[in-house]
Amino acid sequence: MEFYQPWSPIIYKGEMSDDFHSYTIDNVYRMLEYKKDASHMLAGNIDNQWQSRSIDQKRYEKFLKPHVFNYVKHILSIKSSYERLESNYTELLFDPIFREESIDHPEVTEDNLSFQMGLGPWLNIQVANEFNPLHAHSGDLSGIMFIQIPEEIKKERMETNQKYQSLHGCLKFVRNDHMLFVEPKDRGILIFPARLHHMVYPFKSDVERVTMSFNIGPILVGDNPLRIPQSLT
Repeated sequence: MEFYQPWSPIIYKGEMSDDFHSYTIDNVYRMLEYKKDASHMLAGNIDNQWQSRSIDQKRYEKFLKPHVFNYVKHILSIKSSYERLESNYTELLFDPIFREESIDHPEVTEDNLSFQMGLGPWLNIQVANEFNPLHAHSGDLSGIMFIQIPEEIKKERMETNQKYQSLHGCLKFVRNDHMLFVEPKDRGILIFPARLHHMVYPFKSDVERVTMSFNIGPILVGDNPLRIPQSLT
């Protein structure tokens, strides 16, 4: 488990359990039997973007819950200790939204945390020369599960010295004038604020890069909606 915070929004990096990954691999092929084209609702320049009636949302919510909890717990720990933030976050100390929402949050446990996934997750099968342009999602949080990241894409990045070709198959997150590049790995999970813009670079190899994406919201603590401070999104 890692957290990236090159700016105010926080990006969580986790790893799928063996059971979660095996179930998802099996479900990819089941999804394709009952697939529904989702590309008209999504930003990607990718032909194969699917929703499926076969998805058991409750099971995915159960698998993802520890990761969402880790993200929320980390967010709340920052909110409750804002006086200890380093100087590069000084502006947050004077943000009235941040200060107000740092107070009186109910204690969050994995048991009393719940959330909905909307229409997700959906399946993305990216092939050579396809890409996802810069875009953002709806909801409170969004996430990506890396189901199959072929070694051939990694080799492309290692075999070139050209700046942009070395980003083949990578994600880029953008916040104002700042960028963060993330190299995907099998079984990885990323969770980030839904409004954080991001994109996926193309690659050249004759392989399939398989991911599942999802949106989360609302997030509840007991019966109460959890508000994530705008300063952290």
